[in-house]
Amino acid sequence: MLFSIRLGRHSIGNSGRHCLLCFAVLMILIAGLRFIRPLNKASDSLADVSHVTMAETHEARRVHWCRTNASHSPAFGQEHQFLSSNPADRSLFTYSAFYDRRDSSRRPVVRVVGIALGGRVDGQLCQLWYRRDTSAWYQRSAMVAVPATAEIVPGGHAWPYDSVVISCINPARDREVPYGVSFARFAVCMSPLQSKYNKVDELVQTLELNRLFGADHFFVYKHSTSRRVTELLSNKHFASDVTVLPFQPPLKVDVDPQPPGYVVELKYFGQCAMLQDCLMRAAAQYEFAVFTDMDEVIVPRGERFRSWRDLTRAFMSDGSIGGLAFKNAFFRLEWASDPEVSRNATITGLKLSALLKLRREAEIYSPISRSKMIAQPHHVRILGVHNVWRYFNGRSTEYVKFETAGLHHYRSWGRGLEKKSVRDPAMLLYKEQLIARVLRARIALRLPVQ
Repeated sequence: MLFSIRLGRHSIGNSGRHCLLCFAVLMILIAGLRFIRPLNKASDSLADVSHVTMAETHEARRVHWCRTNASHSPAFGQEHQFLSSNPADRSLFTYSAFYDRRDSSRRPVVRVVGIALGGRVDGQLCQLWYRRDTSAWYQRSAMVAVPATAEIVPGGHAWPYDSVVISCINPARDREVPYGVSFARFAVCMSPLQSKYNKVDELVQTLELNRLFGADHFFVYKHSTSRRVTELLSNKHFASDVTVLPFQPPLKVDVDPQPPGYVVELKYFGQCAMLQDCLMRAAAQYEFAVFTDMDEVIVPRGERFRSWRDLTRAFMSDGSIGGLAFKNAFFRLEWASDPEVSRNATITGLKLSALLKLRREAEIYSPISRSKMIAQPHHVRILGVHNVWRYFNGRSTEYVKFETAGLHHYRSWGRGLEKKSVRDPAMLLYKEQLIARVLRARIALRLPVQ
């Protein structure tokens, strides 16, 4: 979700109307703008709380990344509407935002008014947008991410939702006024689905797990899938959050079984090219990108960490870190299901392997060996399968301890590969949430639930 600070009367030209029709964006106009004073005048009055209007997030970050590190101005939309950053997420709705410098004892603050489920605004990052190079033929922007703090407005009387005020301190040294504020969003880049991929249960569980941890959108690369998987991805339950991209290099790729004399010409269906493509797509619209396969998920495991936002806020808020690398652990699907969890008929009926398969290999892989990443795509120049090869602007990678968060890799190796195992109940922390999400998804997709 993105808000834009503007003074004076608001007008929309033909291009603005086109954006309204194409992208169904939302905007707010607050009555009484005649009482707002210019931003360059200091004042303690309410009239100096500068107005912020809503704008649509996707177009606000469409950029020429190969040539500049800049963004176009956002498009504006309909007034007086609550907005969620993700249509599938009903935990936070925002209505308006203001640049507030009434408290002369502290730095100016952007305040966002909204309603939140249980009054919780967990680990949000405010993205403050500043106009740069206004003389250019197109508008450039710069963005700074800062931690958000939230206050619950008393009077909710134990109803499910509370009114909240979210505050984002303006870090600009010269008191430069941001023209917009948005909240950090996550895109997930899925490695090519291939070999007529038909693992329906895995697909539903993986997408819902990623949503649970913070995913806002998925870029799914399709080399070869079953008709059923194609239908599920286009179902309205997923369609608004999933972009399916055909990805079929005109070369000899892996096949099973492999005919005599067959020579593979490209490693793993062109995954490295796919990663660069998804990096660019994510950079145009999202603050963070998560790079995983359909049988993997990055799981927050530490006591203070329950979402990807918690992780990025803890490790990436000072601006020096461009990516987080997570160590891999194999949860082998051929091993027996956990006997205690198996007694839960709902979990068994929903085929939730993430809850049923709690035994993993005792070995935790070292960094860069099967690691996967969460990265800020606009700081990454060249991305590898398990690491970032090159960053822009001197950024570096933080290697996260498995106790804090790890890559859970659900794979069947078959027989003949014996490994020491340990019981790892970390996923049970998310049991109720995952059950509710997958149950809702399978009902919407008309899949059996038991």
